[in-house]
Amino acid sequence: MIFKKELQQKAIALRKEGKTYGEILKSIPVAKSTLSLWLRDVGLAKKQHQTLTDKKRAAQLRGGASRKSERVVRESNIHQKAKSEVGTLSQRELWLIGVALYWAEGTKQKKHNVSQGLELINDDYRLLHVYIKWLKNIGIPQTSLVFDIYLHQASRKRSKEVIEYWVRKLALPRSAVIHTYFKRHKTMGQRRKLPSEYFGSCRIKVRASTDLNRKVDGWVKGILENCQIV
Repeated sequence: MIFKKELQQKAIALRKEGKTYGEILKSIPVAKSTLSLWLRDVGLAKKQHQTLTDKKRAAQLRGGASRKSERVVRESNIHQKAKSEVGTLSQRELWLIGVALYWAEGTKQKKHNVSQGLELINDDYRLLHVYIKWLKNIGIPQTSLVFDIYLHQASRKRSKEVIEYWVRKLALPRSAVIHTYFKRHKTMGQRRKLPSEYFGSCRIKVRASTDLNRKVDGWVKGILENCQIV
């Protein structure tokens, strides 16, 4: 009984030093419920309370870092497995990918604009690289392409930097960018990208491509027919 009383006093002293329950249990072999009972009336000075708060925060940060590390490894494994499933693309597969890409992102002909040529605008240079590769695959040389940049008015001062970004990312000659258009309307909501990460969008037009746009629409209809979609 005397020994247990000594353990209790030691536990109280350690708690007043700002030790956590876990730290106290390492040196005092009792059940956690017993320790909780011993320390329920033990008050902590501001300094000791801050020590515990700092320890909890440090433990949370360690836990967060560990979870992030596990997620990064799991994410990498998923990406690598998925990447290997793609393998090498044939010319026909690239052609179909391009048709689907234009179907999703490209400008279509409408009743009020039956002469619309091929146009596609996006802020992802990787997608535009695939689009350019697809155009080359269907016989459209880069000399037939017109590149325009769309940028919000607030980023006008960065227009030179933005043009250099697109020229570099798409491996273009500087003369390839014909115009830079500035959007004057206010964007709704909060922009998640930092100003330094914003490079607007690039539009790629194909010169004299009205009939080609009609042909792409026919390819889309062929996909729909093969999928038995009316």
